[in-house]
Amino acid sequence: MANSEDNRLAIAVEYIERDGELKISLDDDSKHLIRVDRLQMEEWDGEQIKPLSRPSAQALSDVVVWGGGSTIYFPQIQQYFRVSDLVAGVYGDEEWCAGLLSIAKA
Repeated sequence: MANSEDNRLAIAVEYIERDGELKISLDDDSKHLIRVDRLQMEEWDGEQIKPLSRPSAQALSDVVVWGGGSTIYFPQIQQYFRVSDLVAGVYGDEEWCAGLLSIAKA
């Protein structure tokens, strides 16, 4: 979980297809680029939670600032991410993030 003192809010978000990145603009004039393939995306299949199949560029391009700027939302694939977590480098649950760290160290 991100630092509770981080009250920065998103004012804009866009998916940059050619780079596979999410660009988030915050209210402090900072900009953050996050590779979409690092985000833990899951879905309920009626019986269990499972990884979401790779979303299309169109689904990823349909991304909005939600919750007064505290959340990034992909409506077509029903995925939500807290801005404070994304800015802090938290892209999923603890196990997911540990896996990302092990890949980075390899």
